[in-house]
Amino acid sequence: KNCGMSRLDKLPVYLKWSGQNSSKQLIEQYSDQFSLLVKERVVNSDWVDGVLDYLKSNYLGQRFFLVTATPQKEIEDILKQLKIIDYFEQILGSPISKSQALQMLLKQHSIDPKQAVMIGDSIHDYEAATVSKINFILRKTNLNKRLQEQLNCPMIRDFL
Repeated sequence: KNCGMSRLDKLPVYLKWSGQNSSKQLIEQYSDQFSLLVKERVVNSDWVDGVLDYLKSNYLGQRFFLVTATPQKEIEDILKQLKIIDYFEQILGSPISKSQALQMLLKQHSIDPKQAVMIGDSIHDYEAATVSKINFILRKTNLNKRLQEQLNCPMIRDFL
């Protein structure tokens, strides 16, 4: 339900559920631990079929931007380790919201929303695209099956 949402917004909720006080220090501690796990798992995870070839083949002819709830420094570290950071014209991670990031990109880069498309896998991605009047494509995963049933938009499983 909360995929695509910043962990800084999630952690206080989880700490409360576990009966712990969500102090700034404790949130930071758990965020740092989670960050190490995320980087390792993302860097070592399987690629979405076809996405690497698509990026390599099209980054000079299309403009790619990355908007994510992952913290800015963390996503930059991940993209550097994966050697794909140069495929993106700009990368925007938290603390900026996805809606704010899209609005900022449209304005800064003089992009017509009708000429843009956002590919995402969460309700937060869909809502950010909708608010920004950007076309949206849902990437179907096993974790968003309910969302697939709810949305009426183009959907893909991979980039093949």
